[in-house]
Amino acid sequence: MAAHDAGARDVRRDQDRRIDGRSGGSLLVWLGVVLLTGMGWGVGLVGVGAILLVEQVARWRLGRGPTAFWMVAGLLAVGIGAAIIAGLKISLVPILLIVVGGVLIASTFRGGGGRGGGGK
Repeated sequence: MAAHDAGARDVRRDQDRRIDGRSGGSLLVWLGVVLLTGMGWGVGLVGVGAILLVEQVARWRLGRGPTAFWMVAGLLAVGIGAAIIAGLKISLVPILLIVVGGVLIASTFRGGGGRGGGGK
């Protein structure tokens, strides 16, 4: 039974490594394309958000739970990017990002077991 558990862990670790590599590589390629072509922040953020969300769908389809932090980050990136493309002025977004980031950082200092939040 222990050998089966170790084998299952190895498969999970390999799948996680592949997902991380594909999403990380996709992000770098996308950012390079955006910078080379001058597409702008709006299009860049929509693409980044889409990649983050696709990564979470892949994790879900493989039986992993999607990570709440990366789901929220993907949705925020798509939403902010779409707002930029639409020409909306978003003066509250930087403040919102700072507050959410601060809350996430502060949450890592709380006691208690379980998984540490948000890491890929």
